[in-house]
Amino acid sequence: MPYDPVKSFAPVAMVGEGPLVIGVTGAKPYGSLGDVLDAARAQPDALNYGTAGIGSLAHLATVMMDDAAKVSMTHVPYKGAANAASDMAGGQIDIMLANYSSLAPLVQSGKIKLVATTARDAHPA
Repeated sequence: MPYDPVKSFAPVAMVGEGPLVIGVTGAKPYGSLGDVLDAARAQPDALNYGTAGIGSLAHLATVMMDDAAKVSMTHVPYKGAANAASDMAGGQIDIMLANYSSLAPLVQSGKIKLVATTARDAHPA
C-alpha cells in the first residue's frame, strides 16, 4: 500500500457515544456494583453474566471489569442481548452489561435493577 493504514489517518469528529448500563437480576439482593463484586470475590466463578455473544462489546467490557476488579465470573454467551436480558429477569443469570434500550422494559417492570453505567455520569434510569 502506498500509505500507512495506522499513521495516515486521524479522527476528525466524535460520531456517537453509547455507554453501557450494568443490570442485575431482581432475584438477588444486589443493590450496587460493589455488592456484585463482593459476591464474586467471595465465590469465584459462582456468579454468571450474559452477553449478546462471544467477542461482543458487552463481553469484552465485562472481561475488562473482571480484570480491573480482580474477580472471576462465568460467561454465558447468548444469541443476542434480548435473550440474555430475558434470562436475567428470570434469575438464570446474575449480571449483564448492555445498552439501556436492551434492558429498559425489564427495568421499568422492576424485574431487573441497574447498578452502574460505563458513562461518566449516572444514567437517568
